[in-house]
Amino acid sequence: NSMNNSMNNSMNNSMNNSMNNSRNGDNQNDHYLSKIDTKNNNFEQRLKNQGFESSYDPPTRQVDKIPKPMNLDNIEEFLARPALEGGESVKCYIVRERGKFKLYPKYYLYLERGKRFLLAARKRKKNKSSNYLVSLDKESLSRSSPSFFGKLRSNFIGTEFTMYSKGENPGKCGNPKLVRHQIGAVLYETNLLGTKGPRKLTIVLPKVDPNDELRHNTQPEEKGGATIIDDYKNGQWKNMRVFKNKLPEWSQKMNAYVLNFDGRVKQPSVKNFQLTETNAPSKVALQFGKISENRFALDYSYPLSALQAFLIALSSFDTKFACE
Repeated sequence: NSMNNSMNNSMNNSMNNSMNNSRNGDNQNDHYLSKIDTKNNNFEQRLKNQGFESSYDPPTRQVDKIPKPMNLDNIEEFLARPALEGGESVKCYIVRERGKFKLYPKYYLYLERGKRFLLAARKRKKNKSSNYLVSLDKESLSRSSPSFFGKLRSNFIGTEFTMYSKGENPGKCGNPKLVRHQIGAVLYETNLLGTKGPRKLTIVLPKVDPNDELRHNTQPEEKGGATIIDDYKNGQWKNMRVFKNKLPEWSQKMNAYVLNFDGRVKQPSVKNFQLTETNAPSKVALQFGKISENRFALDYSYPLSALQAFLIALSSFDTKFACE
């Protein structure tokens, strides 16, 4: 009995001591946490006094646009709208069909994937300056055809080209909805001294409509109004995007000026070029070059459309005595 009483007393004392220590520890922790809360409250108050918030809610990160696959169901819309922003370049090729004496050739644009025909063009006869007509139909290459889809017209010496959508001349049509739009311009730098070297060109395009990413921000042409070339020369670039050709480097090994076309271009030619935007010189927006005698690669990406790319390429085919 004596031993049992002793053990019980010892156990009771131990448990009481443990409980007392636990209460003391809780009291100390509560006191410590209370001090932390007080410090935090004081710190938050000091932040607010200095104009800062005590919490930060970061803005939601904008998710990049996911490129959509090309939709060729509506071919006219596909040809006229800008390529998909953020998507890969659209790979095409042009076949040249030379006529008698090589004077008025025809040109056919195909999509590389599936070899699908897209557009046809021919140089028009009996014009004071170079004039190319573009059609949706290989066999119907006339201005009066329902397949007429656009045109390219140069100045007298072939250094400036204006690109047009399908539509009527404003001087011959009173309905603005039926009047053509100027969808771009190509300007070649003159080389009257005949110095050797690649061509130098500038491309001017209207910006993509901020309210409709499927179209360029253009207006119906006005009779006697300023042209897109006039606006560019007068420094009115607010609604424009300006591109320059990437200057090639001289290769001693090949004895020619060269550019890296990633295997798409096979033969050297004065017609070969790559376009980069003036504020993004490392990104190629369009490349055009010779594959064989009558076949040429044409790859384009945002913000160009297939029609714009084709018209730019047609300007390169044209003879330019003032630029060579």
